[in-house]
Amino acid sequence: MPKYIKILTTLFILTVPVLIWFRKHQPIHPQKIIRQLHIQFEDISFISIDYTTSTRKLLGMNCEVYTGVLHVRKDDTTERYQFIADAFTGEIMEITSL
Repeated sequence: MPKYIKILTTLFILTVPVLIWFRKHQPIHPQKIIRQLHIQFEDISFISIDYTTSTRKLLGMNCEVYTGVLHVRKDDTTERYQFIADAFTGEIMEITSL
């Protein structure tokens, strides 16, 4: 087996897991969270999201999260909700009424 094939194989074996790890531990774009909120709620009038992640202690673990406020029209009023979403999966972790 030629030497360059061994080098390329070794390089491939070492770089692919590193790339997968970096991809998995990279925060998602907040626009994906906004899309999920539009799926979960009807008649959304306004969504405000902080584009910088913050660390919160949830269920005894330190989590990187996005926070924001959601305005939903119900009948003639507008209800406000505060939400917390996981920064790596985009999962909505908590929604509370304001």
